[in-house]
Amino acid sequence: MDSKKNFFNDYKNPPVEYRPQYFWFLNHDMQINEMKKQLDLIKKNGGGGAFLHARHGRITPYLSEKWLEICSEAIDYGNKIGLQVWLYDEDGFPSGFCKGKTIEPNPKDFSANFIVLNNEFEVEAGEKLNVTINLEHSTSEIYGILAIPVKETDLNYEIIDYPKSCLDITDCAIEKAQHKFILEWIAPESHSLWLVCPFIREWNTRAANVLSMKAMQRFIDITHQKYYEYFRKRNIENLMGNTIPGIFTDEPGVQYCIGDKSWRRIIVFTPEMEQDYLKRYDMPLLFGLPSVFYEVKENINYRLNFWEMAADLYSKAYFRQIYDWCEKHNIWATGHLANDSNLFNQVRDQIDFFKAAKYFHLGPSDQLGTVFRAQFEKSYSLAETDNMMTPRFAGSSARLYNQPRVISECFGSSGWQISLERQKILVDWQIANGVNLFIPHDFSYSIAGPRKRDHPPAFERSSYFDEISVLNDYIGRLCYIFSQSENSKSPRPLRIGLVYGNRTILADMNPMKGNDAAMAHDAQAYIIDILQRLHYDFDILPEEVIIESKIEDKHLVYGKNEYDMLVFAALRTIKSKLYHKIINFYEKGGKILFIQKIPDKFYSSRNHPILSQNHKQTSNPFLDIISISKEKDSDMNSHQNDKDGIISFLKAQTYPIYKNNLLPIVNNILRKTREPNISIVLNKTEKEIGDIAVRQLQFNEGKNEAIFLANVSKNIYRQCRVKIHPIKSIQNQQDIDFFILDAVDGTISKIKPLKEYQMKDGVIVLILDFLAVQSYLFLIDYREDNKQDQSLFEDSDDIEEIENLTAINPYIPPNLELINEINEWNIYPTRLNILNLDKWKVNFSVEKMGIERPSYLVAKIKHLIEIE
Repeated sequence: MDSKKNFFNDYKNPPVEYRPQYFWFLNHDMQINEMKKQLDLIKKNGGGGAFLHARHGRITPYLSEKWLEICSEAIDYGNKIGLQVWLYDEDGFPSGFCKGKTIEPNPKDFSANFIVLNNEFEVEAGEKLNVTINLEHSTSEIYGILAIPVKETDLNYEIIDYPKSCLDITDCAIEKAQHKFILEWIAPESHSLWLVCPFIREWNTRAANVLSMKAMQRFIDITHQKYYEYFRKRNIENLMGNTIPGIFTDEPGVQYCIGDKSWRRIIVFTPEMEQDYLKRYDMPLLFGLPSVFYEVKENINYRLNFWEMAADLYSKAYFRQIYDWCEKHNIWATGHLANDSNLFNQVRDQIDFFKAAKYFHLGPSDQLGTVFRAQFEKSYSLAETDNMMTPRFAGSSARLYNQPRVISECFGSSGWQISLERQKILVDWQIANGVNLFIPHDFSYSIAGPRKRDHPPAFERSSYFDEISVLNDYIGRLCYIFSQSENSKSPRPLRIGLVYGNRTILADMNPMKGNDAAMAHDAQAYIIDILQRLHYDFDILPEEVIIESKIEDKHLVYGKNEYDMLVFAALRTIKSKLYHKIINFYEKGGKILFIQKIPDKFYSSRNHPILSQNHKQTSNPFLDIISISKEKDSDMNSHQNDKDGIISFLKAQTYPIYKNNLLPIVNNILRKTREPNISIVLNKTEKEIGDIAVRQLQFNEGKNEAIFLANVSKNIYRQCRVKIHPIKSIQNQQDIDFFILDAVDGTISKIKPLKEYQMKDGVIVLILDFLAVQSYLFLIDYREDNKQDQSLFEDSDDIEEIENLTAINPYIPPNLELINEINEWNIYPTRLNILNLDKWKVNFSVEKMGIERPSYLVAKIKHLIEIE
C-alpha cells in the first residue's frame, strides 16, 4: 500500500500504469518520427501507453530488421516521455500462427488439426457395404475407420457394448485415386445394426496447432525470443518489466479456424493425443472417438475423457509455455481468449476457460460493441450476453489465481459514432465487474483506404479526441483505486459461487449443442444477469476450485476468497469428486441452490465409485435429500439439516429459463441467507434497482474500503436508499471517516454525518439521487482505537468537509455528434481519403435544387457517390 501522501497524489494524478493503454494499430509503412508524434499525442491526451499491434494494412515487413528497429525506438522513446509500451505477439490475430512462419518446419503437424466425421454408413447384420469415400481437401487423410454396433434413438444413435464391440476396419479401405477410397466390408451377425464411421484427419495451413508443444515452442522462438534477442542487441532488455510491462496474446482458440464449416461434426486433434490418450485411459484414441460424436448409454466418462485430455494439452502447450517464458523474462503474459464469454461458444473454443486463464498474469477479457447486458427477461442474444459475462469471468480468474489486474480490450467494433457518454457507461460496467486496466481499441497509425473500416473507432481521428483526457483521467483514477490489492490480513468478503458449466456443455456436445447444453448455456447468462441486478457479489467457480477448497465455519474458502452459497444453473453433469464435496459442504452448514436441473451425471475418468455409502443413489442423490423436505410447492423444494445446511431446488419448468420470472424468487432465497453487501432500492420499497452497478473492495490490510456505484442506464432514480455493509465490522460513525471521491476532477471530500448519511446497526445508509449515467465513488477509512491520526489522508487543505451529497456534480459527458447540421451540400465525385460516417441523415429540397423529378435526383446521387 502506498503512503498516505502518495495515495492522495496518485489518485489525483494517476500514474501511467493505471491509465488507458491503447491498442496501437501499426498498419502502414512505419516511420519512427510519425510514431513519436503519435506517442506524444497519447501522452498529451491522458493515455498511459500503447500496444505495438501489427495490423491489417501493414506495409513494413513483420519482424523484419526494420520492424524490430522501429519497435525498439518506439519503446525507447516511450521510456523517455514516461509511457508504457507493450508487445503484441502476432501479425493480426489469432495468435500462434506468426503469419505462417510457425508451421513452416512441419506444415502437417504444426497446422491446426481436426478430426472430422463427414459421413456415416448404416449396415445391418450380414449386409455387405461397398461405398466410396472422397476426401474433401488436399490437406486430409483417413485417420481410421470403425464399425460400431448401435441402436437408433429419436435424435441420434446410441452405442452399445462400448468400447469392446468396436471393430477397426481401416484396412478395408483401398485407395483407388488421390483422395478417393473404396470401402468394402461385411457386417458380422453379432449385432443387428452397425454404424461405419470414417474419421478423417484434416489440417488447416492458415492456422497453427495450439495443442502442439513443438509448434507453440517454435511460435515463442520466432516471436517472443526474437524480440528479446533484438532488445539485447539494442541494450534495452532492461526495460522489460517496466517500460515494457508485458506481451499480449490475442484470441487463441482450438476451433477458431473452422470457418464456414462449423456445421460439420468436427473436433480438435493433435498427434500428441495418441500417446497421451493411451497413457491416461489404456485405450487407443481411435476407439475413443465414437463417444465424442455419439451417445454411450449411461456413461459420459468416455466423452469427457477426450475433452479433459484436450484441455490439458491446450493449456500446457500454449498458455503454460508462454507464461513460463514471460516469467523468465520478467514481463506479464496478458491478452484474451477467442469467444471468452458466451458459454457454449466459449467451451467449444476454449474447452475450459479457467485452465487457460490461470496462465495469464492479468485476468483476460474482451469488450466488443456498445451493448453490455441483456434486455432483462426479454432477450439474451450473443451480442447482449457477451459483454455482460466477459468481465465477470476475467474478474473471477483474477481473484482465484491472485492476478493483480483485469484487462479489457475495449470499444472495438463500436463504430465511429460511439460517444463519450457511451464509453463512460461501458467503463463503469466493467469496473463494477472486475476490470481495472483498459485497452481502448484502437489508436491507428493510419486510416487510409480500407483501414478506416478495421473495427472502428480509431480514437485519435474522432471529433472529441481533444476532450478525451477527461475520460482518460476518470479511467485512471478508478483503475488506481481498484488496483489496490486485498491483503491476506483483510477480512474475506462473502460471495456466492456460481458453478462453471463447462462439463455439462461438453457431456452434451456431439460436437453440436444438445438440449442439456442449450439449457445450461441459457441459464448461466440469465442467473448472472439476476445476481448482477440484485447486487450480490459472486465469482464463477470451476469445479476444481470447489473440490480443492476448505470448509470453514459453514463457508468454502479458497485462498483469500470465501463463499457461503453455491449456485448450479441448469447443470446436469459434474465431477464425482464435486458431488462428495457438495454433500460435505451441506453437512457442515453450507447452502446449495440448484436451478432448473439437478446434477445426475457424474464424471470420473477411471470409472471410480461415484457415491458414498451414506448416500446410495435411487433416482438422483440430491433429490433423495430434497424429497424429505416439508416445504414443497410447484416452484421450489428445499431441505435444511441440523447444521443449517440447505439444499434447494428451484424448478423453473418453463423454457427458455428467463420466462420463469425468477428474480423475486431468487432474491427471497438469497436474502434468507444474508443481504447483499450493497443494496440500492427506491426509497420506501424493497425493489433493487438493477440499473445500478456496484463494486466493493477492501485494501490496505483491511484499513480502507472503496465502494463504487454507477447508473449504467439513461434512467433517472431519485431518493434511492443505499445500504452498505462494510466488509469490516463497525459499530458507529465514530469508527470510520467517510469520503466521497470525484473521479472526474480528482477531488476528495469528507462527508459529515447528515440526513443523507447515517449509521444503523453497523450499516451505512445513504439517500442518493442517480441521474442518467451518474456514478459515485466512496472510500471508508477505518480508525483504529479511535485515533484520528489513523486516517488514510494527511491533513490537507485539498480535502474539504461537505454536508450535502447533492452538492457533488455528476459527470455527464457530452454526447457529441459528428455532424449536427449542414445547411449546404456540395456533392462531387472524389477519390480522397474521406472518413466514413456510420450514422447520418440528409434532406434534399427538390425545389431549391431545380430538379423536376425526385427519381432523377436519386439516380444522379447514385451516379456521383461511390460507396464501398
